[in-house]
Amino acid sequence: MKKNVLLTIGLTVISIVVAALSGGVYAMAIVGIDIDNPATTQDADEDSMILDIDVKKVITDVGRKQFLLTTFLDHLGLHDTVSSEKVVGYMVGEEDMEDTINTDIPADNLTNGILSSSIELANPAMWSEKDVMLFPPSIEGANGEALMGWVETKVGNTISVRAVNPVKTGTTESIPLIPAGTKVFRTGKAMNAIDAKSKGSVLAPVPNENYVQLFMKTIEIEERLLLHKKKADWDLKRIVENRLREFKKEQELAMLLPQTANMRNDSNGKRFYTTAGAYSLAKNYYSLSSWNNQNYINMCRHIFENSGYGSGEKVLFCGNIFRANLASNVDAYSKNFNQTNTEVDLGIKVKKIETDFGYLMPKTHPLLTGIYANTAIAIDLEYARKCIFNGEQFKVETQNARATGEGRFIRKTISETSCLMFDDPYAHAVIYGV
Repeated sequence: MKKNVLLTIGLTVISIVVAALSGGVYAMAIVGIDIDNPATTQDADEDSMILDIDVKKVITDVGRKQFLLTTFLDHLGLHDTVSSEKVVGYMVGEEDMEDTINTDIPADNLTNGILSSSIELANPAMWSEKDVMLFPPSIEGANGEALMGWVETKVGNTISVRAVNPVKTGTTESIPLIPAGTKVFRTGKAMNAIDAKSKGSVLAPVPNENYVQLFMKTIEIEERLLLHKKKADWDLKRIVENRLREFKKEQELAMLLPQTANMRNDSNGKRFYTTAGAYSLAKNYYSLSSWNNQNYINMCRHIFENSGYGSGEKVLFCGNIFRANLASNVDAYSKNFNQTNTEVDLGIKVKKIETDFGYLMPKTHPLLTGIYANTAIAIDLEYARKCIFNGEQFKVETQNARATGEGRFIRKTISETSCLMFDDPYAHAVIYGV
């Protein structure tokens, strides 16, 4: 298509020569874009940009629900205010009830009923004189009942145990082989009423710790940019909302994955802290060997029975591959999810399902991707909290730079200094998929 742009007087011009009193000659030129007939919308838009377009005024929010853990903690009000950058929690549990035999106790006839004068146990500190030691049913004593022992003496870690119900043949007392690895259980003390005295002892609390971390996003916007006409609704409110999502995403990642550190910047000598996330804080671990019903049941049992003193409910944040494998390969999980679920509002709706050992609330976490996609983190919200440094709670502050002579722009700062804290790290678990 031939187009002629007429910009110069004398080239295809329409001239009107007017004789004026002064005798001057005036020429008028048409300035524009010549579009050959027939003129179309495409030509008009391409050549002159004269046609307007329909613009959706509301910008689509493409941010996903990525901040599950911090949303749950905020929604449930699981916050503490702290006044130090290092946060230390103390936990105290209960006395252990289960132990393991470290070396074989051979089958033998007993002398004076002594089962072993120096039994080797994995945790000798949990035992004291007069404790009853119960063996599993496979280790039989008299009348086919489980063998029982009684701690007669303990000197240091040397424990002498008497058989309470040995096998009797006439006047001979004997015991079967007790192999290494056998589990034994402490069921309390047995003693004469006159001797009834329990050794005084106190379980001292043990610490667990984390560091608060400063989370911050700064926005600087020229005043004229805010006043300028725009094709869509991109105002200060939308800009702040966008940066707030980035702020929350970074905070969520920090409370989910990394390890804690106390470091010094070599370039300026200033010390800084990184906060530990749930993946690092949890001290209960389980690895799946394959995706099947039995392993799913074992996983649930481990999450609840191996989790120290946790509650009967856990949130299970799943990587997308972990959740897909769980849903497609484990019938028991699908049955639990489809038949026993109830909806729970934790700021975001989640499904609570009933397992044989407790209630799970599985939720795919968008930030468990890449190397974490086949991983899950079980979190007991009853033993989790966000610790916020005093005076540095979440805030959005505004400063007009014109007033300080820095320029004609507005500065907004989003900040919070906080960390995740697990009161009992063993109440939370990291699960590794296959």
